[in-house]
Amino acid sequence: MLQRKTVEIAQDTWLISEFNLVNSFLLVGSDRCLLIDCGLGLGNLLEDIRKITEKPVQAVLTHGHFDHIGGSALFETIALHPSDHAQFKRWYQELIETELLNQYIRTRLPVRDPQADPEELIGLPRNFGEYHLSVCEDGTVFSLGNREIETIHTPGHTQGSLCFLDSQNKILFSGDMCNEESLLLNFPDSASVKTYHESMQKIWQRSAEFEVLAPGHSPLKVFAKQLIQDYIRASAELVSGSVALESGQNTMHSGYKYQSGNILIWYDPAKLQ
Repeated sequence: MLQRKTVEIAQDTWLISEFNLVNSFLLVGSDRCLLIDCGLGLGNLLEDIRKITEKPVQAVLTHGHFDHIGGSALFETIALHPSDHAQFKRWYQELIETELLNQYIRTRLPVRDPQADPEELIGLPRNFGEYHLSVCEDGTVFSLGNREIETIHTPGHTQGSLCFLDSQNKILFSGDMCNEESLLLNFPDSASVKTYHESMQKIWQRSAEFEVLAPGHSPLKVFAKQLIQDYIRASAELVSGSVALESGQNTMHSGYKYQSGNILIWYDPAKLQ
């Protein structure tokens, strides 16, 4: 039977990988838990959580894209920045009504887990249903009893993108603002490259409070916070206007791209500023 891979990345802090496609993070406190992102909706994420803890769970989202919201109906409420509520509703309907999820599995899985069978994942049950959105904004603090998690609004990948800071364990949960493989700023609901750059600078101003990044897609590992500096550098180069246009395509993405060292940014040339 297919199972999610789960690893404890810090004390009472679990990375739950949805078959190497996308990450959720479970932060367990003395009174309650915080779940950051709820994946594509393949199988039952709540069952995996209950193998770790029986404590009440508050679910929050780093942003409203379909690959982070699929398990939303499993939880009493799902908190999200209001700027992403409209796109959440649109993407959720796409998951239910179209072949979007199947297409995502068939294109991403061969890259992120080449040994896995896409059709086996496609055959898993899905738990789409009624969801209840609530609001999470910059500065919102989630108290779990013996630990507090702070919300930081970081528009870029989407207008409502959020990062979550666990200063006690020195971890920043960065969603899709800072992934290893690439950064996507070419969605219609993405902010400008300049806005993204400013958000990353905002995060770096808090860098004394964390040591590692827990991103949305790199399976089963965290990254040194230096990755933020790499993205600050690359986005500054784009904003300067001195970068030549280059289009490209791979198995997962297409459009205009910019490679700077180890950083790859897909972006809209009309939204640099």
